[in-house]
Amino acid sequence: KINDSDSKSERKRLAKRIEPVKKLSLEEMKCISSGPIDISPAIESFEKQIDNLSFEEAISALMFHSNPIGLQNCIDNLSKRGSISDMFASNILDSKGRTICLVPGLMGASDEDKMHCYEHEAMKHNQLMSQAFYSNYLKLFKKKHTVTKENIRFILEDNLFIPQERIDSYITGIVAGFNFDFITALPILMPQVENSIRLIAEELGAVVYKTADDGSVECLSFEGVLDLPEVKEAFEEDFIFNLRVHYTSKYGFGMRNNVGHGLEDDGLLNSYNGLAVWWYTFRLCCQYSYNLRKAIAEIKLRKKNQQWFYRGEKMKLFIIGNGFDIGHNLPTRYWDFRNYLEIHYPDFLYDFEQHYHICLLYTSPSP
Repeated sequence: KINDSDSKSERKRLAKRIEPVKKLSLEEMKCISSGPIDISPAIESFEKQIDNLSFEEAISALMFHSNPIGLQNCIDNLSKRGSISDMFASNILDSKGRTICLVPGLMGASDEDKMHCYEHEAMKHNQLMSQAFYSNYLKLFKKKHTVTKENIRFILEDNLFIPQERIDSYITGIVAGFNFDFITALPILMPQVENSIRLIAEELGAVVYKTADDGSVECLSFEGVLDLPEVKEAFEEDFIFNLRVHYTSKYGFGMRNNVGHGLEDDGLLNSYNGLAVWWYTFRLCCQYSYNLRKAIAEIKLRKKNQQWFYRGEKMKLFIIGNGFDIGHNLPTRYWDFRNYLEIHYPDFLYDFEQHYHICLLYTSPSP
């Protein structure tokens, strides 16, 4: 019986024992292929969806057509798949074939190792989404709409995620991404995202700086900020999970660290990985945009009113305003209302006028 252990030495011993099993399993493993997957129905559906949408609606449809994969989804995916290859460790290589890190196998994995497996699973899912859907959706969007620094600004202003003094940086990076120029977009956006999260953490009361031995003050790393208890308490687990997958984890895209240390060459930046991280970054901007939510709400209300007005059913039309009723000889003067009370509720009218000392000395009604 093989027991899960938190001891590193025990895990090493188990790894040595399963190495022959791994080798034999890989030699006998059969290749199973499902054939090509037709994504054209989904692309055609999105094209029809945005065909009659305004710029603001199309932006919203582009960003919120699908949600980032959550932690539980990754756990379920690995559990349902039951692949032998997931049981064993695998290497992540850079463009030169050098090992970046070793993705742990699920067999005998600690909780920390399992989390790394889930982060890697999320990255693979997002790579597929980027290649199959985000790239196609973005091309369809660009056929109908042109994004400029002027018409995208409203999304990034009055935005809970974006500091006022960083708006132009975000605008430059977002517009570059719409042009598939991730070489420009990502080096600009990655440090800005880190700064935004750090400021939010600071507003939550977290200490985001540390004092060095020489007395100088240093910022906590992006990963360090995500580990702060105030951040974990304020944000949902899936939100922090996706921040790690896209920006900090070497088992995911780790784009903030890779860009900051110059580890991504031009080809890697202008790839589906770059698109996936840019897409998630702009989605964050849209998610926290007051102006975008307001614009979408106003458009929906306007469309609802138009449908109500043009639905062709018989309706009662009430027009209220100075002069219209009198001009059409309608009995809507105050005196007309008194006459109504005098006929139907004379006792109430008498008591009312006596109580408020209303003395009706005039002979002609007042409007």
